[in-house]
Amino acid sequence: MDPKGSPFRSDASTPPRVPGQGVADDVAADAVPPEATLDEEPPQHVPGSFLEALPQFFVFPAILVVTLTAIYLLLRVVVGTEADSARELLDEFRVAGPHGRWQLMHSLANGLNREQLNLDEVSAAELALIYEAESQRTGDGQEANIMRSTLLHVMAWKGDPSLTPFAVEALDSASDDLVMAALASLARMADPTSVDVIASKLESPVAGVRLMALGALGNFHDSPKASQAIAGALTSPDPMVARNAVLISARQRNPASLPMLLRLLDPDSYAADSAMDLGLSEFSDASRAEALSASAEAFLIQACQAAALLGDPSAVASLQKLREPDRPVKVRSAAINALDALGVESVPTENS
Repeated sequence: MDPKGSPFRSDASTPPRVPGQGVADDVAADAVPPEATLDEEPPQHVPGSFLEALPQFFVFPAILVVTLTAIYLLLRVVVGTEADSARELLDEFRVAGPHGRWQLMHSLANGLNREQLNLDEVSAAELALIYEAESQRTGDGQEANIMRSTLLHVMAWKGDPSLTPFAVEALDSASDDLVMAALASLARMADPTSVDVIASKLESPVAGVRLMALGALGNFHDSPKASQAIAGALTSPDPMVARNAVLISARQRNPASLPMLLRLLDPDSYAADSAMDLGLSEFSDASRAEALSASAEAFLIQACQAAALLGDPSAVASLQKLREPDRPVKVRSAAINALDALGVESVPTENS
């Protein structure tokens, strides 16, 4: 089992171990040698968000990254983590007014993200009672869903199977944001009893929900059902889901992912993909072009790392093309590392 990490957070150290982490350590151990000649590409980060439980081999549409990062930065402006313990925050939570409860719960979530707080002195039963009380008190409005999302995030850090049903129940919410928060919480919990209901969300009409469901399934490394659902997503009509399914399947060393992985290693395959443009229609042409270029580069880097893990020599020719001097330096670095992992000598070219 992989150690629990936070591959989407850029401003905190690795949190305590919880089952179901992404693949950062697998990449380090299995694929990418330490003697890389160029800069390494860090994982794509959405700092401090609910996405932190999802696997590293994952690329989100630019608009989703922008939105969640903006939400996080807003919370950081109004929320601090001054308390000495989660116990202290929850004691204050019980007597606070509505706005105070909102601040305190976000302080708790922020403290957990930063590994400044832990839930050792807080029982799963207490968290369940708080969640039920808040659900009854606040109803189904936007503020209530934000509170429930944050509570689910906190409950996921506890990692107790008795809390799984609350996240599963939230999957039936009319709020897409709450559903995505529930999926990310289930990813962190990695309770095998939730695999079927997570997989059912791959058929959601909402693109973001489909993508989050796939990411959550990627954390169930020892579940044949999860692997089967991910393999089925290789042919999803949603290109963003299909491409991410290729990355996860390659990490699982599924040979069926190879033909599609070779396409991910082709820079020309991204030019006409409408999914890369999701939610960017109101951006300026320059901003849109920059976002699309960044998404394509992120996919190329992750595809190189996935090729290293899959270990099939059929990817060598594509990787060699990506290490040429006209490619972005981080793509070249990922390609060189993948070639090294495949046992292919990396011969420097001019201007390398």
